[in-house]
Amino acid sequence: MVGHIYYISMPYSDFTKVKARPVLVFQIIDKNDVLVLPLTSNLKRDGMLITTDDIQDRSIKKRFFRDCS
Repeated sequence: MVGHIYYISMPYSDFTKVKARPVLVFQIIDKNDVLVLPLTSNLKRDGMLITTDDIQDRSIKKRFFRDCS
């Protein structure tokens, strides 16, 4: 599960609606909780750039995590 990309229902800030958004599972906290990082195509935001070369079978390649540390 860690390193996999999923779509989740992300609520708007006013919680009136939800929208499907991609997230990267970053850490499993316990069997009911995971830490996810939202993914965006908005290159104006700060963050790490993930390219198609970093993704294989809906997962982030382990090499990507090594290169980021």
